[in-house]
Amino acid sequence: MDRDWLMMLDEERIRFVILDLYGDGDLVQAFRARPGWTVDFEDGEAVIFTRATANEQFN
Repeated sequence: MDRDWLMMLDEERIRFVILDLYGDGDLVQAFRARPGWTVDFEDGEAVIFTRATANEQFN
């Protein structure tokens, strides 16, 4: 993942990311490996990641 892209997520206080398992496979794997992001929902087509530490980071 590009550092600028990750910084944008932080700056905009993005708490949720919805990804297509087929079209966004590389991003899905990247978010699975990133600390601070957890899977909130997943089915056979999509996955929703939630920033686990959003309240701590933005207070």
